Amino acid sequence: MLTANKILAILALGASAAVPAARAQAPAYPTKPVKLMVAFAPGGATDFFGRLIGEKLQSRMGQPFVVENRVGAGGAIAAAAVARSPADGYTLLVTNRSFTTTPVTMKVAYDAIADFEPVGNMVTSYWCFASSKQSGLKTLRDMVDYARSKPGKLTYGSIGIGSQLQLETENFFLRHDLKGVHVPYTGVGPAITALARGDIDILFTDPGAVIPMAVADKVNVMAVAGPSRLQPLPDVATAIESGFPDLADVGSWQALFAPKGTPVAILDALNRQIADIMALPEVRATLPARAMTADGRPRDTLGKIVQSDMVKWTAIAEQAGIKLEQ
Repeated sequence: MLTANKILAILALGASAAVPAARAQAPAYPTKPVKLMVAFAPGGATDFFGRLIGEKLQSRMGQPFVVENRVGAGGAIAAAAVARSPADGYTLLVTNRSFTTTPVTMKVAYDAIADFEPVGNMVTSYWCFASSKQSGLKTLRDMVDYARSKPGKLTYGSIGIGSQLQLETENFFLRHDLKGVHVPYTGVGPAITALARGDIDILFTDPGAVIPMAVADKVNVMAVAGPSRLQPLPDVATAIESGFPDLADVGSWQALFAPKGTPVAILDALNRQIADIMALPEVRATLPARAMTADGRPRDTLGKIVQSDMVKWTAIAEQAGIKLEQ
């Protein structure tokens, strides 16, 4: 597992010895089908936006953008495959924030900084803390009080050891001197099912996955870790309203990456297209129900997010003692 010092050293080395990417005029692009390798299973947020972007890029750029789901190892299998692909713009990675958690909690066959070029963000989502009906926890204050009164009794779910779900939960626990029992699952679906059954007390995750269960009154949503309340659950307070400003901006993102060395002209063209697509009214209309906001950030901004994320996750993993077998 990378240490915080190692990550900082890598970033410092890159800043001092960076070689500008080739800016030669790129050939006409695309002239053949482009593969969008989605790092997660069909039906999830990453797959949804990969297919949406693919459809829009195809209609705007005149060539098929074909989605291929390459699932496993917290997104590492797809990322490794794209890192080994030719740097010609015809194989792109569609992934989420796990792109920056997986490399700091397990051994992977790629370097998230050195082996990829940022292409562009699609959306940002703010997470929520949900609880089981059986737990009796209805607010964040209920959860904190319970965890303090019964140390080590609160159970929480995630999609695996070292996943962002675990890291974000442990980060909150560290800030508030809480202890919990981690129960990993194979995906968000099984974790939410377990929450509805009362097998675990809480789950900190994407609202899009929780909202249907909350609307059906099968789970509670205690608070939203973002700047505003959820449109489908207007009675649920934000973390700031609940007295926890450290959860004011916690969530994930969906983004595209290309192999290192992909021509800058191609990367910039794709970035412009993504920004235009995410500004379309019909695209923006799909987002509120999923508790997401449209994003069209410059490529260098996405690159800085990746770097800062990896430093952040490494520090959290070290403090929480999260380790995987290498």
